Amino acid sequence: MCNHASALLIAALLVASPGLGCEGERAETLPADAATSAIGAGTDAMLELPPRTGSKRWPVVMILRGADAADARSEDYAVALLRQGIAVLEIHAPDEAVLDRTFAWVAAHPRLDAARVGVLGFWDGARVSLAAGRGAVVALDPGCAGLALPREGVVLLVHGMAAPDAPACAALDGTPGLTRLALPGIGHGWDLSPFATLASALLPDPSGVGRRRVRPDPVAAEALAPIVAAWLATQLQRRLP
Repeated sequence: MCNHASALLIAALLVASPGLGCEGERAETLPADAATSAIGAGTDAMLELPPRTGSKRWPVVMILRGADAADARSEDYAVALLRQGIAVLEIHAPDEAVLDRTFAWVAAHPRLDAARVGVLGFWDGARVSLAAGRGAVVALDPGCAGLALPREGVVLLVHGMAAPDAPACAALDGTPGLTRLALPGIGHGWDLSPFATLASALLPDPSGVGRRRVRPDPVAAEALAPIVAAWLATQLQRRLP
């Protein structure tokens, strides 16, 4: 799908998909000790549930924070997902084995719906989610050079049009299940905190080869979060039996 059509589609989803949570209510944050021990030692995890509305099982999105797990860039996405009535499980997933254990933990959780699971990954976390190819996947700025997409499922690929690898992202158009959202005037690392990252800093490339210059854009990051949450809400709704 071309970038312009993609952007219009995602914007329409945002308008058409009202949040299921109530903005004035508090989400429930559960202790993550059980999740951490089940997923693997050394793996931080935190589960947040939307405000209570009975005994229903919640759809859930795993947020893979990648190597730079200390950065707070996942916060806007977590808030937007909770407002859509979607539980959020944040983890640091260095490889597919950790993600496999996380899926197993979700399947056994009494308050999560294992039939409606999405994965949202940043940078190298996005590459892990794409390699696993399970659930509806959002890949944020994964670096498109040498990027492999899953053979099945749906993927929302978000990247900056001003990034050097933007042509490689565009070359992926036509892949079944792919929606590509290209952000005009945006480079790499738009969702990094400008307070935690020096402007035009060089950080490791998600592909594992070399480094790339980042350009934080908090305005773009804040605007994108509800759009991504709406896309995930639509995909998870389609997975209802």
